[in-house]
Amino acid sequence: MAAVGDNTSSVAEKFKHLSIENKTGFGAAENDQINILSNNSLPLQEVYKLALNFYKEKEGKAVHLSYEDKLQLVAFSQQVSHGPLSEAVSKLPPLGALDVVGRDRRLAWQKLGNLDADQARRGFVELLYRRCPLFNAYTEAHRCEKEEQERLIEEERKRRLLEEEERKKLEAEEKLKREQLEKEELIKQQIKQALNQQTYEQFRNYAEQQFPGDPEKQGTLIKQLQEQHYIQYMQQLQAVHRDEEIILKGTDNEVNANEEKTQTTEQSSDDLNNGSPPALSSLSETLVPANMWTRSDIQAFKQAVSQAEGDGVVRVGHGETVTVRVPTHKDGSRIFWEFATDHYDIG
Repeated sequence: MAAVGDNTSSVAEKFKHLSIENKTGFGAAENDQINILSNNSLPLQEVYKLALNFYKEKEGKAVHLSYEDKLQLVAFSQQVSHGPLSEAVSKLPPLGALDVVGRDRRLAWQKLGNLDADQARRGFVELLYRRCPLFNAYTEAHRCEKEEQERLIEEERKRRLLEEEERKKLEAEEKLKREQLEKEELIKQQIKQALNQQTYEQFRNYAEQQFPGDPEKQGTLIKQLQEQHYIQYMQQLQAVHRDEEIILKGTDNEVNANEEKTQTTEQSSDDLNNGSPPALSSLSETLVPANMWTRSDIQAFKQAVSQAEGDGVVRVGHGETVTVRVPTHKDGSRIFWEFATDHYDIG
């Protein structure tokens, strides 16, 4: 027992030399040491957890601390977990008569007084840093790893954001395309309906002549004729649209054309004065593409042509080609020709 008492007295004597500052921080005698927290972007609680794990993993291996440093680290950790010893002592189990280490730990804990939890965490971290420089590299590696993870997370977030924007853009384009197709289909059906109403009687008469007494074949033929008529009508509209574009382009170049015409006329006059014939290119005219349409009063037109005098009615045999010549006028620019067939079989 005397040996135990001597050992306890020796440890107590060593604790007299421990200096813990409650107000301004720890290690006042080592102010020249670099504070790890001042150059570290990690929060105090995270650094404290790293310090605890590092101490538990490396103690006795890469970390070799003195008995007093170990006692102080334990005291800091107890202060963080349970608060001041005076408040937690009633919840702690009693120490044994021979538990020298336990009494030393409680003595170190008692010296911390009413130190708050953050100050205790800071004291633990700074003491471990001063005693083990390897801990600095440990926290730096953790910080770099955390920053890399945050960078990857941010890149992934941006990538998903771009993908979402691209997806919405494609959806908007697809929606616009569908709406345009639906609009075109509606217009197509309206045009078809109007054309079918105009030509139904004509096509029905023709179908009855082709398939008398067979309503099914008559209906099929009428649908085919209506579809062909719609296609021809749309082709005519496209031709008219092209003509309008040509006219608009011609209007834009009208001034230049007039100037060129004036120059050509002057040149022709000079040529005539010199006894030379005018160039053929100066006499050429631009041909406008032909177009066609269907009259709504086709029956009345056919009757009028049949009753008229002259060669208004021509019989065309199967496989024959007929050339129709019409008089022209030197100042004319267009020819209008109206014709009709009995069986809609001439093109």
